[in-house]
Amino acid sequence: MATAILRLPAVKARTGLSRSTIYLRISEGRFPKPVSLGSRAVGWVETEIDDWLKCQIDLSRNTAHCPRCERPITQSKAQVCSHCKCDLVIWSQAQAATSD
Repeated sequence: MATAILRLPAVKARTGLSRSTIYLRISEGRFPKPVSLGSRAVGWVETEIDDWLKCQIDLSRNTAHCPRCERPITQSKAQVCSHCKCDLVIWSQAQAATSD
């Protein structure tokens, strides 16, 4: 399957975020990083943006689950997800073990 690349206007339209917010979240590790398309052009992998959006929806509706242990998560424990760079909680093995 071909990988689709989205340019900044498309990313802004899909996410509803401004340019400055997108780059701020990238610097904080909370948004997918762009890929270089040339010396002065970047774009985002469409599936990474789609995954980030799904995580934001799941988190806002309290339907998010930890990708490691499949347990429901809450915003109060939010950290940066290493998979999709969203605000989903990544339960450490210690947290998962203590909540059993």
